[in-house]
Amino acid sequence: MKGLITILAILCLLFTTESVFARGGGNTRANIDRKWREVEAWKKKQDQHFNRIEREAERSLRGIRGQGGPAESIPYPGCRTRP
Repeated sequence: MKGLITILAILCLLFTTESVFARGGGNTRANIDRKWREVEAWKKKQDQHFNRIEREAERSLRGIRGQGGPAESIPYPGCRTRP
């Protein structure tokens, strides 16, 4: 009887520690996949933000240049040029 109780106690201990490790950090593949998806979503958001900034800059440059003017004619702030 003592042997049966000892075996059952050891089995219960093994099953509970296995489930604790599975919850805590044993499932690293799922954690890596989740983090990968978060990083990909962040990169996509940054790309969209960068593209929006590029479009705004292109529109403002078109307004400064007029219709087809050269880009070199745009004066830079703080740049001293001779007349």
